[in-house]
Amino acid sequence: MNYKFMYKVVRRHFLKRGEIKKIISRFCSKINVDDESIFKPKPKGEVIETGSIRIFRFNDLILIEAGENLLPSLISERILNMLPRIIVDMGAVPHICNGADVMAPGVTGTIGNFRKDDLVLVIDEKHHKPLAICQALLSSEDLKKTKKGKVAVNIHHVSDRIWNLIKEIS
Repeated sequence: MNYKFMYKVVRRHFLKRGEIKKIISRFCSKINVDDESIFKPKPKGEVIETGSIRIFRFNDLILIEAGENLLPSLISERILNMLPRIIVDMGAVPHICNGADVMAPGVTGTIGNFRKDDLVLVIDEKHHKPLAICQALLSSEDLKKTKKGKVAVNIHHVSDRIWNLIKEIS
């Protein structure tokens, strides 16, 4: 099936069982999870392609592949609950939702431990709503000691192109 979205052709098709296992295994190793049970029972896999972005849907879970990055969508709550978190103040929220990277002065805390280059979920301090998936530039221990500078790179955020595409096709 082909769809037109934002002047790009989107192709949609189902994945074979072997492809599904490779993608799930790759993702679980990316977020440091040994247990692939979040994708059980026997997930059906579908891929939606648009330009350089591929969106994988496994039952109710959605993963995004952009270049070498394989990350959860902000809609896949079960997966998001497995990620460590960076909590930001309400003043940082509009900036992060517009694609800005996370800066140390806006960070009010962390939940869970993470290493440099791990995927982290950024949430607001008031409602604890997911705002962005980011790549950590510091470990959680180093982040607690940092007072200035960039601490995480924004990869996928609320209202970005990927977010809108997922909302459109869901």
